[in-house]
Amino acid sequence: MIGKIQLRKGFKPDYCHKPVWSGGGWHSYQCKRKIWKDEYCKQHHPDEVEARFQKKRAERIAANKSRQENIHAKCRTEIEALTQMRDEVERIKAEAHVNADHFTYDLMRTILDAQGKKHEDL
Repeated sequence: MIGKIQLRKGFKPDYCHKPVWSGGGWHSYQCKRKIWKDEYCKQHHPDEVEARFQKKRAERIAANKSRQENIHAKCRTEIEALTQMRDEVERIKAEAHVNADHFTYDLMRTILDAQGKKHEDL
């Protein structure tokens, strides 16, 4: 099968058959590297392109996994801190309730003592 690049004037059959584009426009030209395997240089061979793609994909997946693990660790730390704060608030509330009960009991004893009544029934 003859590709577009092979129909061009100046086509060199012993060089890579992959068309490459200049950085500034629409013009493409034949790759200037020698054939490595199956009419392609090592950079443009489909197997090598796929291998590079898979390698980069694995690196991206590993980086994303690492980033997610860091985010999860940070969230776990924050959840633990919030749980400790909640437990501390509950402890203070329970302590305040007990103190409030003792305060009420002491206040009632003082009032009953002032009135001269017995406070053993409390």
